[in-house]
Amino acid sequence: MYKFYTRDYIGETVADVTHWRQGNKKTAGTWIEKSIINDDHNGIAHVVGNGISRLKLNLEFLHGQSGGEGGPHSVGQSYGCNMLFKDFNPTFLICVNQDIINKIAETDYCENNIVYTTRKNIIKHPGKFHLYPNWQILNAGPAALRLACADGHKKIYMIGMDFYFPGIKQNVYPQDGNLYKPIENHNYANVNLLKQLCEIFQLYDDVEFYHVQDGHDPVHLFDEFNWFRNVKSIGFRQYISIAQLGAIAR
Repeated sequence: MYKFYTRDYIGETVADVTHWRQGNKKTAGTWIEKSIINDDHNGIAHVVGNGISRLKLNLEFLHGQSGGEGGPHSVGQSYGCNMLFKDFNPTFLICVNQDIINKIAETDYCENNIVYTTRKNIIKHPGKFHLYPNWQILNAGPAALRLACADGHKKIYMIGMDFYFPGIKQNVYPQDGNLYKPIENHNYANVNLLKQLCEIFQLYDDVEFYHVQDGHDPVHLFDEFNWFRNVKSIGFRQYISIAQLGAIAR
């Protein structure tokens, strides 16, 4: 993983095919222009995962405004994952799962909402989706977090990013075919998520990350989070207060 900002991103050449000629690797590609400009924001973002803890929050607060000097302003932009589109329209939805993308494409969601995905899904459903800039293989939550950082947000709240623990329901949405299969090895899943998140925390060390958890005074779920001064764990009441959610309805 590497650090980048979408303000500097103009597009990219995405490989179509790879073949060999005279012992040399040749790659043919297609240039895809940057399709979303997101430079005008207040530097605050809410990354919404689909862990069950987020059910305790009314997500419509994220469409609200807060008051203060200079008058009302947005509480920030929101970055959602996968099936969230069924219940809430974030500012940006990130989905690279082909089965979920197919479900989204069957609806009119893309007519008024922005969905980032991979080139493969864009080709399959032309005119509906936007290319995720500088895509690298990541879990949905870390992918949404990385994009929020790349868009230049300096204060980011992570909601519904619960990780995986035995005996606890893993996802808001029920298993559906190949979607949200039960996690057989919780330790393996958490190791992957931790590695990806910690890389993002380290790369974007000028960003304040708030891991929103259940409880009044939560501590870090993992010792790895203690390595980073820019990562804090807060409860839902603290989150609502700090982010000034629900102060003024839009």
